[in-house]
Amino acid sequence: MSENRIINKKNKTGNDAHYVLIADETGIAVAFNRLKKNLADHSFGCITLVYALLNDVANPLYKAELQSLEKRFSNSLEVFIISHEEKASIMKAKIQKSIEVIINSNINTVMQFYAGGNAEMVEQVKKLLCFLGIKETQITTEYFN
Repeated sequence: MSENRIINKKNKTGNDAHYVLIADETGIAVAFNRLKKNLADHSFGCITLVYALLNDVANPLYKAELQSLEKRFSNSLEVFIISHEEKASIMKAKIQKSIEVIINSNINTVMQFYAGGNAEMVEQVKKLLCFLGIKETQITTEYFN
């Protein structure tokens, strides 16, 4: 009985937190590993991945794996795959809309963000998050070339 209480306490700490990962093709490998680790650890009650395809690719890296994980963890994982657009302004708008939807529909008491990818995308995401009221202490960034 006491073992169950310990397990419940451990899971309870993360149940009020929402972890949002935002990555492009250069950052998806790290984001994917973070996503899997947090799903396995039950570190967060809710995890969302925004995967922005900045290049026109037929088979995005980890697409099948992400679909499988989203099915398996349907109560705690949501994946947005943003298809490539030739115009940078349209891509920015799609990424922004996805982030706004995630923030506006959030019901968790705590949100943490991770942005990984090329420097321009990561900086734009960080500026947008700050503009939307997210504190810099809630944002982790990594830059990849």
